[in-house]
This record gives sequence, structure tokens and C-alpha cells, in this order.
Amino acid sequence: MTCVSAGNACRGWELNVARITKARAGNFFADFANFKRRTETPGWRFKTLISLVNDVVVNNNPLGPYQDMGPSNVTNAR
Repeated sequence: MTCVSAGNACRGWELNVARITKARAGNFFADFANFKRRTETPGWRFKTLISLVNDVVVNNNPLGPYQDMGPSNVTNAR
């Protein structure tokens, strides 16, 4: 809401970061003859929006519903 009331003083930056790879998998002859093609695409993507009013970041809840989850519960397995 801060950005809406700021009007032209508001600027937004969209950040898209990804690391995606593609690799053909399976039988070469089936792929070559166009019988069966399988492509694996492992990786990750991250997308966020940063709102600035007069060069001050005004993102109130940048993590959305994950903001209130609290600290992670990671235990060391021994």
C-alpha cells in the first residue's frame, strides 16, 4: 500500500535467478528415431519483487506466507 500512495516516487525491481540444466536421458536409438524422447530438467528458480520509495526498501512481507514460520527445526543426526 505504501507504493500505491507514493505514486511516481515508487520503483520496483524484479529479480529472477535460476540454475536450470537440460539433459537427454534414455535410449539413443529411440531418441534418434523420434520414438521416445525424455529430457530431464533439474535445477532451481528464485523470483522476487523489491519495492523502493525514495530509495528506501518498503517490502513489508517479502517472504509471503513463509515470513511467519519462525526458525527452522534442524537437528544433527549422529
